Amino acid sequence: RRVTRLLTVGLGLFAFSQIVRAARLMQLLDGLHGIGPYDWYHFSHVFDDACNGLGLVAITAAFLTAIVDLFETKHKLVVQQEALSQEISRRTQTEEEILREKQKYKDLVKDLPVAVYRNTPGPDGRFLEVNPAHVAMFDGDSEEDLLKVGVSDLYRRASEREEVTERLLRDGF
Repeated sequence: RRVTRLLTVGLGLFAFSQIVRAARLMQLLDGLHGIGPYDWYHFSHVFDDACNGLGLVAITAAFLTAIVDLFETKHKLVVQQEALSQEISRRTQTEEEILREKQKYKDLVKDLPVAVYRNTPGPDGRFLEVNPAHVAMFDGDSEEDLLKVGVSDLYRRASEREEVTERLLRDGF
């Protein structure tokens, strides 16, 4: 807005000075209101130079203001870029820590001699995760094969699965 205002004022003054200059050269303003031609010419010349000079000053100020605004904006962008870079670095470190912790968990569960698994609740429950001891307990060929089996299929009676599921959902354990 500052730049636009300064440019508008500067261009207006510059245009006005050009109009005065053209009127002076065409002698359109000579002899107005009893002012002698020499005095009028001198006054219009000074007025023309003042408007022209002020117009150019305003235009120059507009360009300098625009340059200052650009540098301020650039500085703000650099600061934001640094903050973003730090945030990305922090998130990357956090993701790496999460991956390390996941790997520790997987290694721990994989090496346990006890069956460990995670599955979805309900009568149509599916295995989400099984460890090698769980696969061995059910004489499975691989973890992938056991993940394809429905949880209820491993119970002698499917109704037992429903009872366990109901207790888990009701009591939380």
